[in-house]
Amino acid sequence: MRVFVVSWAFPPRTEPRASQVERLLAFSPGSETHVFCCLTDSEVSRYRQTSPQAFIHNIERTRIDRLLEVFARVGSRIMPFPDAQFFWSKRVARFIQARFEVIDDDVLVTFGSPMSDHLVGLRLRPIFHNWVAHFSDPWSMNPFRKMWWPVRAVNRRIESAVLTKADRAFFTSPETVELTLSKFGFEYREKFDYFPHTFPQYLSEPKTETAQQRHDDFVIIRYVGSLYGRRGPDPLIKALRQIRRLSPVSFSRLRIQVIGPVSIRHRMTLRLFSRGLGLEVVGPVDQNAAATFMRTADILLSIDADSEMSPFFPSKLVEYFSFQKPIVAIVPAGTSERICREVGALTVRPRDYHRLADVLVGSCESLPSPPSKVETDRYLTKTVAKRFWDGVLGAASVPLSPESHGSDLLEDKGL
Repeated sequence: MRVFVVSWAFPPRTEPRASQVERLLAFSPGSETHVFCCLTDSEVSRYRQTSPQAFIHNIERTRIDRLLEVFARVGSRIMPFPDAQFFWSKRVARFIQARFEVIDDDVLVTFGSPMSDHLVGLRLRPIFHNWVAHFSDPWSMNPFRKMWWPVRAVNRRIESAVLTKADRAFFTSPETVELTLSKFGFEYREKFDYFPHTFPQYLSEPKTETAQQRHDDFVIIRYVGSLYGRRGPDPLIKALRQIRRLSPVSFSRLRIQVIGPVSIRHRMTLRLFSRGLGLEVVGPVDQNAAATFMRTADILLSIDADSEMSPFFPSKLVEYFSFQKPIVAIVPAGTSERICREVGALTVRPRDYHRLADVLVGSCESLPSPPSKVETDRYLTKTVAKRFWDGVLGAASVPLSPESHGSDLLEDKGL
């Protein structure tokens, strides 16, 4: 059995999606694993030096891809297709058709986002007998992506075709499964399953060294990740202001750092409103530096986008589990809150900055307990990957009905 994997994001690219896909592929049961991704030649060369077990097929961007990406940043609400990787996905499908003779036991696995990766599956459905579509996030029902209603309707129709024609559809949380079933019909339940994000085993041992041992009496709290859109620093700023006013002793001990990219809007917010609050923006760092920041923190901070309910499972949260540090999570109701409570992390709603202030002050007096290792071990890559590939192999053994083949939707749409 050969495994054909389509994933725009792949190491050494630094998107969280890239590392999550790579971790699953490390346990691939295929006699050959072919990965179709978008890297530069130097990135492919670097990756092959460290991970030669996979066949990496680099489908580089063309000039039109780059122009489309620029357009997508300005007109993402009116694009009549999933995302800026649309044209790239067409070339991937043509590449596979031209280079490979697909046989019955070959398996195609498409990883979205970007959701255009799944368009490869729709185009190649006539030649692949086994196809699994993996979704990291909701697609047409993504509450954080604003789309003009005709565009959302087009995306919903394409998403419906993917769910219908794929043998299995995998998600990262039961909340996303239920959200998708509620929109597209509960008859899909038998082909749906979920596999959470993972962290590698070699980072799972607790570290005895703490930042307090090297930084006097300070409590070092670090958020490692991006701030953009609705995921912003406002709860932190409001909580720190309250602590400065009501608990000056605790305030003098707090050192909070943001490690990662910050959007222009949030950078301006921090510049205008965080002066004198002990809130430092370090900016983007490489993966090794990020790991060092997490390993030497007293507390790791997780910040989710503000919403009423969120089905999203941010992969950064599971990365934190690797270091067995106390976690304070600013999360709405939904997936992240459930997971944090299961593992024993402290949770605060994004708008409840009074409680956040209390949690931070309490952390100065006594550090919270780290997550339960019994619970976080469920997110180890080797544990999740075994279940994932069992699900893929299960899909490959299911006889297909004639109507599950074909890429008529894309042909009808001229895509």
